[in-house]
Amino acid sequence: PELDGLQGREPRHSGSMLRDENEEARQFRPFRRVRISLLWLSTEAIRFFEKQGLVTPVRDRENGYRMYEVGDHNILMRARGYSRFGFTVAESAKLISDCDLEDPSEKFKERAVELEQSIQMEQLLLDCLKERQRHIERITVMLGQCVIERSPAMYGLLYRKNQFIGEDSGLRSQVRSWSDKKPIAEALMVYPLEQLLRREPGYLMGLGMEESFARRLNMDAQPNALYFPSRKSVYSVVRIPHIFALKPALKNPFTRTLQFIRDNHLTLAGDSYGRTLHTSKKNGEYVHYCGQRFPIE
Repeated sequence: PELDGLQGREPRHSGSMLRDENEEARQFRPFRRVRISLLWLSTEAIRFFEKQGLVTPVRDRENGYRMYEVGDHNILMRARGYSRFGFTVAESAKLISDCDLEDPSEKFKERAVELEQSIQMEQLLLDCLKERQRHIERITVMLGQCVIERSPAMYGLLYRKNQFIGEDSGLRSQVRSWSDKKPIAEALMVYPLEQLLRREPGYLMGLGMEESFARRLNMDAQPNALYFPSRKSVYSVVRIPHIFALKPALKNPFTRTLQFIRDNHLTLAGDSYGRTLHTSKKNGEYVHYCGQRFPIE
């Protein structure tokens, strides 16, 4: 019964099945050789494969173009695919010419590990960029203002006191390691509690990153690294001229923040620390926008 409704109808076929031979001839042509411009590979890469004997072009007598047989085309398209995986031209040639399937399998396994690590780092950079975007958006709202909030936990590596840089070779090696983690590791400024209470100038400087990023980079258990736990604090964004970093005896840029702490009957409970959120240069003047935290109780 289900077939009754089909009586008298033409059978349905795909459009390609119904094309006549003339139409097909207009749509397709015999594929024997292809020009180099249709291979989507650099000239240098193709020349390399020629030197390795993996492809053998034939000159077109009419226009002088190099033409490649169907088999050569397949080889070069395979190489293009390998390049998307990140293999070099030489590595791609080796993969194609190697008849032992165990070697390509091992190379693919190694490259898979590298890609996974690359993806993890790209994700880390993406998360860091989004965090940086939030900080930048907050500058205009928080500039010169104070708010009480819980600070994120951070790790820091301090290597400079005012204008003096640490000379320990082990510390310098760590600084290079942390510098390689930029922009995830950013400039960190620390103002010791004792100096804040005595209103004395001076600061410590280094590199810092939030705990979540430090753990993902395995930077959380390194020697000389300081840990700043999450705690209740006064947060403020200040605009600091570059000259202040060179001459810390100038007027303290956190005068308003310290006054806010006194006016609200709060007590400083630790070193103040913060990061440089943005640096700009206008009319020959460097300016740093710093997000500083003052632990309180």
